[in-house]
Amino acid sequence: MNIASSFLDWFVGGQNSSHAPGEVFYWFSQITLAFVASVAAFFAFNQVKAFKQFELLKYLEQQHIVEARRTVWNEIIDKVPHDHWWRENKDLERQASLVCASFNTVAGILHSDWLPFLSRFFAKHWAVTIVAQYEGLRPLIEERQRKNGHTYMGEFEWLYKRAKPHAVHYLKARQLLTERTGRETLAP
Repeated sequence: MNIASSFLDWFVGGQNSSHAPGEVFYWFSQITLAFVASVAAFFAFNQVKAFKQFELLKYLEQQHIVEARRTVWNEIIDKVPHDHWWRENKDLERQASLVCASFNTVAGILHSDWLPFLSRFFAKHWAVTIVAQYEGLRPLIEERQRKNGHTYMGEFEWLYKRAKPHAVHYLKARQLLTERTGRETLAP
């Protein structure tokens, strides 16, 4: 008797089998169901991850937040204004506050999330933006931390620390430009 006929005899509960055909079919269906449920759970989990990532990207790409980041980049990062610029230019201060708040909100969601891949995604793919915006706004953040406590914008700082290793090329270009021009700059 070959292996195939032995298996078939066991599966259908033939005379050499100690299991009834219904029992064998029951266990086979349970194993198949567990496998199908595991595959479905895997795809559902990936769908949840993609949905959360999309929603966070959609939040960061809202027109008013994009405009605020652009203003911070053009007016603060590129120009490196004097200390306490936010006291003299309330519109620029509002835009800077919006950038801080938006990154703090996203970082808060990422930091408390049980899906660590999301924080890795943002730290890696948004590294230059996060690092440049944080470093450009650092004087404002530090002053507000002195007034409001060290946890002010703490989530943004957490995201900055996670993103900084991924922005090495930006940091090197900035350092080289500073050395060549003799003037500190935040823009690459």
